Amino acid sequence: MVTTALRPSLEIRDAVADTWRAQFEHPFVLGLADGSLPAERFAFFLRQDYGYLREYSRFLLLTAARATDLEAMRHFTDLARITLNVEMATLRGLAAGLGVGAAELDAVTLAPTARAYTDFLVRTAYSGSFVELVAAMLPCYWAYTDIGQHLLARPEGVADRYRPWIESYVDPEMLAEAEWCRVLLDRLVSAGGDADRAAATAAFRISTEYELAFWEMAWRGR
Repeated sequence: MVTTALRPSLEIRDAVADTWRAQFEHPFVLGLADGSLPAERFAFFLRQDYGYLREYSRFLLLTAARATDLEAMRHFTDLARITLNVEMATLRGLAAGLGVGAAELDAVTLAPTARAYTDFLVRTAYSGSFVELVAAMLPCYWAYTDIGQHLLARPEGVADRYRPWIESYVDPEMLAEAEWCRVLLDRLVSAGGDADRAAATAAFRISTEYELAFWEMAWRGR
């Protein structure tokens, strides 16, 4: 009998499968899909996501400084550039349609859940191993591309109201970045030992739990 080994990144994601899948069925995400999500909740989410991406960009630059080769250093620096100049610009456009200006976004104060998530990332960037950094950053990219693909593949499709936001996360560039991060994690975990795999799984789990908590925070509006 021939067996095919799973990629390490898939094995790590499968270790948190319940939390990962719970994102797809969260009422906030379902409200995005069918268009029923109240505009004020989406506006709150955009403010917090914008603030999160501001801090996530710092994390990416710190990760670039910790990179073990020039190719990874260049790529993490480029990811920070895309986040700051492309992804955050997309959020500014969506927020403007809801009456939220750029100045308000730039001055946003993170809610406790969002602050805890970014604090975890930055702390990991300073004190964790490089494989932990990569594992901690991956759920942000991978979960959003997974959610976007999942929603767009629904038999009933998605409503037009939030379609631009959903489609922004299945953009080929976003999908390519998520895959690049997965390939890097695969390589690092395969080259490391059991301790590296356990550390990567733990970091991935914490970030995934924060991703789910972020949806819950946005749903409750605090």
